[in-house]
Amino acid sequence: MRPTKLIMTAFGPYAVKTVLDLEKLGKSGLYLITGDTGAGKTTIFDAITYALYGEASGYDRDASMLRSKYADPSTPTSVELEFVYAGKQYRIVRNPEYTRAKLSGKGTTTEKASAVLTYPDGRSIDRIKDVNSAIVDILGLTRDQFSQIAMIAQGDFRKLLISSTDERKKIFTKLFHTEPYARLQQKLKDDSNSLEKEYDEVKRQITQYIGELMWPNDDRFRENADLAVSDKLPLEETIELIGEVLDADDSKYKEVSDYQEELDKHLDIVKRRITQAQTWANSEKVLKEAEDGLKEKLPELELAKKAFEEARELEPEIENLTKEIAVQSSDLKEYMARESLSNRSALLNAEVNKNKESVSSWKNELEACINFCDLKTEEFNSLKDLDTTKIKLETEKQEIERRIAVIRSLILDSKVLNSDRLMLPVLSRDFNDNFRAMQVKNKAYQDAYNLYLKEQAGILAEGLVEGEPCPVCGSTEHPKCAVKAANAPSAEQLNSLQELAENARNEAAELSNKLGELKAKIAERETNLKNRMKELGLELGETDSIDAILDSSEKALKERIDSLEKEIEETDNKIEQRSAIETELSEAESRKNELQKMIENTEKSIISKMSELEQIDRQIKELDGKLKHATLKEAQEELDSIVGQKETLESSLSKANKLYSDLNTLVERMLASKEAAQRSLEGKEEINLEEEGEKEEKLNEQIKSIDNDLSQIHLRIETNRRVKNNLVEREQKSKEIERRMSVIRPLSQTANGSLGSKEKIMLETYIQMTYFDRIIEKANRRLLVMTGEQYELKRREEAEDHRSQTGLELNVIDHYNGSERSVRSLSGGESFKASLSLALGLSDEIQSSAGGIRLDTMFVDEGFGSLDENSLQQAYEALAGLTEGNRLVGIISHVGELKEKIDKQIIVKKDKTGGSTAEIKNFS
Repeated sequence: MRPTKLIMTAFGPYAVKTVLDLEKLGKSGLYLITGDTGAGKTTIFDAITYALYGEASGYDRDASMLRSKYADPSTPTSVELEFVYAGKQYRIVRNPEYTRAKLSGKGTTTEKASAVLTYPDGRSIDRIKDVNSAIVDILGLTRDQFSQIAMIAQGDFRKLLISSTDERKKIFTKLFHTEPYARLQQKLKDDSNSLEKEYDEVKRQITQYIGELMWPNDDRFRENADLAVSDKLPLEETIELIGEVLDADDSKYKEVSDYQEELDKHLDIVKRRITQAQTWANSEKVLKEAEDGLKEKLPELELAKKAFEEARELEPEIENLTKEIAVQSSDLKEYMARESLSNRSALLNAEVNKNKESVSSWKNELEACINFCDLKTEEFNSLKDLDTTKIKLETEKQEIERRIAVIRSLILDSKVLNSDRLMLPVLSRDFNDNFRAMQVKNKAYQDAYNLYLKEQAGILAEGLVEGEPCPVCGSTEHPKCAVKAANAPSAEQLNSLQELAENARNEAAELSNKLGELKAKIAERETNLKNRMKELGLELGETDSIDAILDSSEKALKERIDSLEKEIEETDNKIEQRSAIETELSEAESRKNELQKMIENTEKSIISKMSELEQIDRQIKELDGKLKHATLKEAQEELDSIVGQKETLESSLSKANKLYSDLNTLVERMLASKEAAQRSLEGKEEINLEEEGEKEEKLNEQIKSIDNDLSQIHLRIETNRRVKNNLVEREQKSKEIERRMSVIRPLSQTANGSLGSKEKIMLETYIQMTYFDRIIEKANRRLLVMTGEQYELKRREEAEDHRSQTGLELNVIDHYNGSERSVRSLSGGESFKASLSLALGLSDEIQSSAGGIRLDTMFVDEGFGSLDENSLQQAYEALAGLTEGNRLVGIISHVGELKEKIDKQIIVKKDKTGGSTAEIKNFS
């Protein structure tokens, strides 16, 4: 990949559009990026990286921070990069998301990020995600890999040179992505720790379960039980002991259960005898109560039966009263109908009278309403032309207001004209004063100039030296030199007088132009003002004042405006009056129509109700001829009397029937109880309840005691059986964990470098050692060149002790004295050469690990300031070696010697405004 053109706009310190045609640097060799400190040399690499990947080269520079703080708000931030890869030309344009001030100057706005990649065939893609993916596909490098290969930042790789194993391990993890090996180490360590914790937990559970065991009070088990509880008995023997205890408890439980069963049988017999004795005693009580009750209730039953038979003789009379009630109830409906008709007749008569009164009142109101409508119609017609009158008045007012606005504009123009007229004498005075000063300065210069020309011989003579040729005649001897007058001016004085004269002439010319412009402006304003006044019909006499005429016209027009406003107000009042009349007239018309309809409808209603009254009177006369009583009340009173007689007779019959039925049921129940008690007492024998109760109490106490014993045995059996099962399970689990630990623990110790008496090299470190050896091999090719075959890097193979992590320590071999020592002992210049060599070796290794990808462009940033002349030459030769083939290497530096050695340069400069500029120069 080789960049061919880079365009930066409002990017970093580059506030304006900066175009770098990188084709001018050629396709191979070294070039220098130089300039002021902080001017933006490294930003050029940032711009290339951002164009490709949407991120700057440094992790501390977010894309949103790349907006130039010196840029104008209207200038968008963007980076455009054209590059060649595999002989094909690509173009990419990006802009970051950033916040800038609004062009209006109020608040801020956010510009969204965008990216467009154009392929060699002309097609393009513009989704940021797609562009990022496409760049990785084209170059075969991620952003991190590109930054590591394309940029050799000496300051960063100095850390790699002197780092400890732990620090260098972190760097290699990031560069060579060895995280999977670290994760494997940690996984093995976590698994080992987890197994140890799990094993400890199982042991704890075993101890806890043994503590939960319940031991019987049996000397056979006491000694071994104490050993088990104190964790002195092997787990297998403890489990066997629990089995023996369970067998003994099972036998004991069966023995006690059988004895309890016998006691339960005896208790059942005693309970049955007590229940039988209680049943016989209750039957004797029931028999006596039944016999006593029968003696009392049988006579009452005979009397109740006789009373009931006498009451049944009233049933025919009750039947006759029922028939009479039916007849009277039927007639009652016709009484109610007659009363309803009478009520309706009275209501209709009242409504007819009320309607007649309403019709009379409405007719009077209708006559008044008709008269009111006629009066208001005449009044409304007299005001109907008011709208036209108002329009005319308002139109006239608008026209006058327009004229007033024009006059006020003319008044302002007149004031400006007067102001210009006042400025005219002031400017004229300034011009005259300046013109006189110019004449004085011109004369002073002209006099000095003439004197200067006159004294040229004396001036030349002052510079003659004996033995050197004269610039006029060429003689080397100067026997009689001209003498310069004391008042003759020098060339510097003459130039100063000339500058003063020119400045005075320029000022006079400028004032003359201003004076001419002001006179022309006054004439133009005056002509324009008079023409506009003429358009308004305002003629000017020879002695008339423009301001006076304009003021007088404005005053007259304002007076007419006041008069028109009064007329318009009077017209508005009349329009409001007309509107009120129109409303009143509308309401009166509505009321008139309403009254007419009400009168018409009410008169029809009167006729209808009179017809209904005639029909009701005929129906009432017909009912009067049929009915017995004069009123509904008399008929109702007779019916209520009959109903009362019937209810009295029915009540007597019901009471006699209920008394007889209740006594008969009671006697039958007593007879049944007597017979049942007699049957229950057959076969009765004597039982002593007190003795049987004592037997029951004694048996219950024995059974309760046995229940407690059985509960204890059962609890012990269940607890010990549960503990035994758990112990068997934990025994199997502990054996399985021990088996897994025997595999995982050695693997974890090996991978994490924690084996006793061994070098502490982790698996990830071991993998990184392979990369490190290859890096050192590539680095030494350049270090030997840069140090005249004196120094060679070597990975330290043995640790100083077995307590800390090792494997990535770095030594240096000094071939001049055959010694090997730590790289930390190198001097500043030697350290830089070692750092640069290591960085270049690392870059080569990263390219190799990225699939052999080769970039046609590289950058080396700073670090040359600490080198002496010889070391600088060696470093230069090593870097020149990087350009073999078609590779460009850019060195970012401000070291003067490099400026002399490298012809092709990108020069970055700071502007006074704060921004920077960059240009490509070739000094060859």
